[in-house]
Amino acid sequence: CDRLRRYVLRQQELADIETAKDVTVSEDYYGVENKRKNRCDLLLSLVPNEEDGDDDATITPDVLQKVLGAKGTLRPIYEELVTNEGEFYEFAAV
Repeated sequence: CDRLRRYVLRQQELADIETAKDVTVSEDYYGVENKRKNRCDLLLSLVPNEEDGDDDATITPDVLQKVLGAKGTLRPIYEELVTNEGEFYEFAAV
């Protein structure tokens, strides 16, 4: 959890830096929910980018696998609420 938290905070910081330079790239980092008050809707890739040399290149898909994968801790709840026909669109964390 701490590793993911550090990664997300670093991505948020990078997004803030880039959008401060050029506001037109805002949707690339925040999607359509840009800078709503008291929240941060940050877009994180589910595609590992191991070429960038970042040790956390696969952290987002790794965590989702642990949470929603075949043996994921939240998998039974997800299947009950969304069913296997449901589409994964958003995963939020507080």
